[in-house]
Amino acid sequence: MALLFTICTPTYNRAPLLARLYASLQKNISESIKIQWLLIDDGSKDNTEEIILSFEHTKGLDIKYIKKENHGKHSCLNYAFKEAKGELFLILDSDDLLLPDALTKIRDYWLPIRDDNKIAGIIGHCINYKNNKVLGDLFPTSPMYSTILRNNYKLNLKGDRADFIRTTLLHNKEYPVITGEKFMPEGYVTLDFDEQYLYFCVNDNFKVVEYQDTGISNNYSKLAMSNPYGTALALLRVINNKNLLSQVDSKAKVKFYGNYIRYCLHQKNSKITNILKAEIKYPVHYSIALIAGITLYAHDKLTLGNAKN
Repeated sequence: MALLFTICTPTYNRAPLLARLYASLQKNISESIKIQWLLIDDGSKDNTEEIILSFEHTKGLDIKYIKKENHGKHSCLNYAFKEAKGELFLILDSDDLLLPDALTKIRDYWLPIRDDNKIAGIIGHCINYKNNKVLGDLFPTSPMYSTILRNNYKLNLKGDRADFIRTTLLHNKEYPVITGEKFMPEGYVTLDFDEQYLYFCVNDNFKVVEYQDTGISNNYSKLAMSNPYGTALALLRVINNKNLLSQVDSKAKVKFYGNYIRYCLHQKNSKITNILKAEIKYPVHYSIALIAGITLYAHDKLTLGNAKN
């Protein structure tokens, strides 16, 4: 059987968490389940390399370790997209775990639909490490065919999910690495697929998530403010794509435009006149969002000022 799964773990100074992640992958291996595990070390300064090199390369688990300079999680994914060999690609952060039967379930969902080239992959749910509860809302029906944008901004489903993406869609994708920035929303790449493809969405649990105090989930707003060029670029890809924009409601459109203006204002030497001259292809909600964007930016500056004090 062809290799079905590539698991990608970008990591930075998370050595103590890696052994339990390794153990969770081991529990998913079977005669029919093989895993390519790509560990992309974003320039860790702890004993990450020592820990990873101590992992046994058991049958069914092909471990590849790549160490690189520190440029952020998105830059790690660029390496993984080129190295991935499995049919389905999952980002499994260092503070995540794979549920013991997750890949068997995914295999059983995937094999009947794998030849449908309109399917981008499979989306399921995560559970909270602390209380074992599902993180966020269930899909209204299961299974159903949908997109990430539609789930988040038309159905208004909250919470993190486990996205298994068809690997061939990722092979020619790349996140820009911007000088002076180390963060870019994953949607810069993953939302591209919402234009032409659908996901097979199921109310089933596949991974366990434990949010770290220093992790992206708990610091998203600060990271976006500190990395405004990459954040704005990711938003611009949506608001300049009519097919993507049509998948969100009016409130979400204003949110996308407003946040784009917000993060443009956070850029060095930015001026509102330049932002107004930006190459916006579908500016229907732009004037309304202008007020929202300026308001959000002012709130950010106030929050940052208070944090510094």
